[in-house]
Order: sequence, then structure tokens, then C-alpha cells
Amino acid sequence: MPLNSEQKAMDKEFITPGLAKVRVSESIPELMRVLPGIPVSLALEQASIIQDCVRHLTLESALAEQGGGSLMWAAHYLSGMAKALLDDAAQGLEG
Repeated sequence: MPLNSEQKAMDKEFITPGLAKVRVSESIPELMRVLPGIPVSLALEQASIIQDCVRHLTLESALAEQGGGSLMWAAHYLSGMAKALLDDAAQGLEG
């Protein structure tokens, strides 16, 4: 039996378009970029894992008596990566 258009849309695997970038500063506008063609479900899963690392880093930084600054920089870069994954996944879902 042939699939109708609604069934075809449900079977479509959404992928990242590869447009989102990790911006660090004005002097480095594109440090990293999300690759095109990554399944959105994988991009969302990875963003969640990265955000959990950010959560742990920020807690460790808050509790650190010294050296918390380097943990915050790590959290800053990782949160930028997670944001890029989420932004690209959202664009991939829009089609």
C-alpha cells in the first residue's frame, strides 16, 4: 500500500543544515560550526550531554576556592557548542 503524504512526512529523518556557528568573540566570529547532515535526534542528544557537563562545571566552579575561572571558561565554550547544536537542530526541524 503506498504511503500518503502525512506518513511520508512522519518517516522523514530531520537533519542539521550546518548553519549554526560557535562565536567566541568579535575577533573570532566562527570558532566551530555544526556539520550539515547530522540527525536532529543525535544533535539534541549531544546538546543535552554537553549541557549536563556545563552544569557540573559551573557547580564545581562555584564551590572552588581557587581556580574556578578556568572551569567557567570551559563551561562558556561548551555552552556555546550546545547552543549551536540546538539552534541548528531547530533549523533542521523547520525543514
